[in-house]
Amino acid sequence: MYERLSHLEDSEPDIISVGDSSGFFSLQSTIVNRYTNGLKFLSLNTGANQAFIGYQAIAEYMLRRSSHIKYIVLYLYPQLVPSDIVLSVADLGPITYEDLVSLKSSATPPSAFLSPYAKALLFAGQHFHAGDPPNNHMPSLQLASTVDDALGWLPEFDVRIDRVNYRVPFYPDTRSDWSNLLGLGDPSSAVANLNLFYDMVRRHGARLVVAFAPMPSRALVPGDPNVHAIDRALARFQSEHPDVKLLFPFVTRWGSEKFGMFNHISREYTFLSSERLGRALGRLATDPDSIPPYEARFQDPDSLPSIEAKTLGPPDPSLLKPALALYLYTSTVDEQYRRLISKRVSALLARERAYGFMMEDAQARNASLAKRGIKIGFDLSQLHATPVQVTGMSSCNAGAGIEWVQIDGTIIFTYTAPGLDSREPVVWPKGSHIYIPTVLEDGVRKFDGYCPEPSMSDAAADKG
Repeated sequence: MYERLSHLEDSEPDIISVGDSSGFFSLQSTIVNRYTNGLKFLSLNTGANQAFIGYQAIAEYMLRRSSHIKYIVLYLYPQLVPSDIVLSVADLGPITYEDLVSLKSSATPPSAFLSPYAKALLFAGQHFHAGDPPNNHMPSLQLASTVDDALGWLPEFDVRIDRVNYRVPFYPDTRSDWSNLLGLGDPSSAVANLNLFYDMVRRHGARLVVAFAPMPSRALVPGDPNVHAIDRALARFQSEHPDVKLLFPFVTRWGSEKFGMFNHISREYTFLSSERLGRALGRLATDPDSIPPYEARFQDPDSLPSIEAKTLGPPDPSLLKPALALYLYTSTVDEQYRRLISKRVSALLARERAYGFMMEDAQARNASLAKRGIKIGFDLSQLHATPVQVTGMSSCNAGAGIEWVQIDGTIIFTYTAPGLDSREPVVWPKGSHIYIPTVLEDGVRKFDGYCPEPSMSDAAADKG
């Protein structure tokens, strides 16, 4: 948070988003800004351990610094609306509030600023200097070196969720504190906290906007009553605050292959999540009446087909790069990976303006890094690619001779710079069921795993 604010707090945005890490890792501000009709957007999402007072503190801090901010977007993963359970584990929220906007903030410097100085002496026996990397943690190094070019966005570095069996239970919305037991205040935790957030934003002359991130299609627990309860509470909040815009339905389902962690869009698909918000903000700026009032309309998902896989042979290293071609190409812009993407997928992506924006931005970031002698890459030596036969999982290219590949092992993210070599191993367990469709074209095995999202069609997007 300190790294991003110290670089971006004076950038005079018109719109900022705050909230959990579904926005931090999934929203590229540089892409969102292509859709906002001249308004400057900046994502300052952090993580659920800052909820909910932490999000409010970041928003208030920026509102105090800039008179340009017109909209505060509260961007949340649906499961992480402010329930009692979510708030109880938000240990950094009060710290963030004290450091940014409380009376303490004007009396003492933020602990994050002093931390590298103390740690360098304590653990390394050397002095830290402003501008040095704060630590050798790979994501931190990448954030520090790209914060200006990427406007604070960082791709995910996730252990992969189980794409087949993982479920996301929602938490009860009922407040359990003493004031609710005495009948004081709103009984809904979501509404009570949104009211506090709304009041703060209004005091500073801005408008509150709420946006919910998409969820993996197989992650919902069938018949979960808490989803319906929160959906109804949000509709009530809307009726009490008609000036607030809720941009999306409470739950939007996307293919599970587009997620790293259950709430983080995988790095090769962030063009979709960024475009989704950008287009909605563009409508908000030019035709706010086109965004209808929020209504409770959640419907339980249909029964999910059982998915099973049968191993067809031993791991085959020749399958690794084709299966991960899109993942690797979008990060490295290396032509060897682009040539391993099927013609079908290449044609679909060529029509996606947001994908083109993502690749332009990746190329610009890599060029900026190269000028400073920095290279970000991948070591695939500990990953395995196994041919499997999959039943119950559909492909967007059925009947085209699809062959499935299962990926598991450890992916190693690498970061090299003058005098620095960092490696970040991240496990992708076999139990994550990472099944990727490939197709044979002109004798070459290629990635064929991209499916467009129906909710991203022009008609669906125009309806919000």
